[in-house]
Amino acid sequence: MSGRTWTLGVDLADLARVVEEARALLAEHGADERAQFLVALALEELVTNTVRHGLAGRDDGHVDVRLSVADGVVQLELEDDAPVFDPTEWPEPERPRSLEDSRIGGRGLLMVRRMIPEVRHRATGSGNALTLRFPLRHG
Repeated sequence: MSGRTWTLGVDLADLARVVEEARALLAEHGADERAQFLVALALEELVTNTVRHGLAGRDDGHVDVRLSVADGVVQLELEDDAPVFDPTEWPEPERPRSLEDSRIGGRGLLMVRRMIPEVRHRATGSGNALTLRFPLRHG
């Protein structure tokens, strides 16, 4: 198994760099473009939501990110010290009746849950741990 770990603070200043490093790590392991897209989608959506909602108003919060590849499977683990929130239980947003009724945002969790085959949550003593698993190569 091969992998990498990062810690992100509440300012999100390093998120773009971490996304690029995660994509590069997967590319080194022969990941297809879909796997690289999925790791970027998950990091951008889940870390941003955690910081904006779970860690809002805090200067000391963090999200630990672990990315590993083994036996053709990508595993992304996110652990935070935010209040317990299980994104796998979050209800899907209502479909707008028309384009005019739609609003920007609010669909990131839905995209992650629909595109990544395995998303698991567990509460830790100090926050949340999410584990996401998907193939290194699709198709």
